Amino acid sequence: MERIKDDSFQNLGISVYIKRDDLIHPVISGNKWRKLKYNIQTIIDGQHTEVISFGGPYSNHLLALAEVCVIYNIKLHAYIRGSIDHSNPAIIFLQSKKVHLHSLDYSDYRKRNDPAFIDVLMSHHTDNAYFVPEGGNNEIAQKGLKELADELKEQIAAIDCITIPIGTASSINALKQFMSSTVRVEGYCIFTDAQNRKQKSLMEHAVYNGSDIVCDYNFGGLGSYPDDLLEFIKSFKQRTGIILDRSYNAKMMFGLYERIHQKKYPEGSNIVAVNTGGNFVDKLQA
Repeated sequence: MERIKDDSFQNLGISVYIKRDDLIHPVISGNKWRKLKYNIQTIIDGQHTEVISFGGPYSNHLLALAEVCVIYNIKLHAYIRGSIDHSNPAIIFLQSKKVHLHSLDYSDYRKRNDPAFIDVLMSHHTDNAYFVPEGGNNEIAQKGLKELADELKEQIAAIDCITIPIGTASSINALKQFMSSTVRVEGYCIFTDAQNRKQKSLMEHAVYNGSDIVCDYNFGGLGSYPDDLLEFIKSFKQRTGIILDRSYNAKMMFGLYERIHQKKYPEGSNIVAVNTGGNFVDKLQA
């Protein structure tokens, strides 16, 4: 946990901390590790020799899972959304980790949460193959995310607000569940309205009020990195030494800075921003 030193925050009576889950591991970082930790324990305990999962062509989840599978000598089958571009640095990394890549057209990929479709897919693999959903988002993952909540409680006694970027919405759901009801949990949605249909559907099953989801800082959605965002990443690194990934955490921090200066938070607030990792994809694309 690091405190962000910024005179403008102090002048407004706001304390901002960043939870450095990006430092867990160079590849298996942030909420990727939180969600994979007990899935991997289950795989090892069950002596599963194959793992099956889904992801996009730049999936942080698949990169982290590939690294874990190499460490524990587990065969990974990755079902990729769309055609497989062998010049894509993320795909090159997966291939270097001996991942078995399978292309799914967009129609089939939309079935990735359909139990019947998953059963058919799993029938093509060994009987002891283990399935990890897209993003690592399953019931077992909640145990690892609970540990994040427990650490936050231990590290700062009085938290008023936690901010976290939203992907599959599993992390914000867990924080809502495991943190005290007195702690406001804000999710920064980085998808456009069109991209966010799945996330909005997931959120309907959780207890949110509209102000808990901040949708004003997607910068054009996933894969969009305009100059003002890139300049913020550069200046944030110069001021703090912390490198933010372009897709999720930089957009959250940009929005948090702006909202603090718009006086959206009461004076005296302790705010914790969770850095969920993801820098490795940016490094591959550099």
